[in-house]
Amino acid sequence: MAIVNQLLADFETPSGQRYRIEYNENGYIHLHTDHVRIDFTPEEFEKLASVVLASRDELISMKDEL
Repeated sequence: MAIVNQLLADFETPSGQRYRIEYNENGYIHLHTDHVRIDFTPEEFEKLASVVLASRDELISMKDEL
């Protein structure tokens, strides 16, 4: 169990799914949802974030075309 240095996000989706993203003392980022925890190195988390942002931009572009 890691010590949380900073809470990066804590939110709930409209469907009721809860998420929590933590930056931990050991340098890893944890993404929690229900009973699942995914560990990321900072580099892995940066890659995930860039893919999510690119996907968001693509969805916005698709919506604008409709």
